[in-house]
Amino acid sequence: MPRGRLNASRKAKQEAARAKHAAEEAAWAERNRKARERDNAREESRHAAMDAAMAAAISIHRPELEAAHADNSLPEWFDRLLDRCLSEAYEGAREAAEEAERRAYDATFNETYATTLPDLLAKALAEYDSKDLAE
Repeated sequence: MPRGRLNASRKAKQEAARAKHAAEEAAWAERNRKARERDNAREESRHAAMDAAMAAAISIHRPELEAAHADNSLPEWFDRLLDRCLSEAYEGAREAAEEAERRAYDATFNETYATTLPDLLAKALAEYDSKDLAE
């Protein structure tokens, strides 16, 4: 093969590799962007729920402070008290969410294990039996 064709072939392979790499990079960037969007949406939803719960708690326990809360002008004593309660509620909610995640993992693991093991064992036994008969 002439040297010119060899170089052209090599260049074509390099260009194909570069194009593949660029496509993979673009796909990775898109997946990353979508993941960030999902995370942001989840965080915004969580903050909206937290804000609604805070407004409801104020409305129930100190309705006279609803307007001050809406204007962001709560008395300092109440603001400090509320901050402490918010921190404790956040920590409790975080711990509960982590526990729920562990339970969901365990349930999914157990279900998947229980449904896949019998089929895998049946397949392995069939392969073993067919080898045993062949001998």
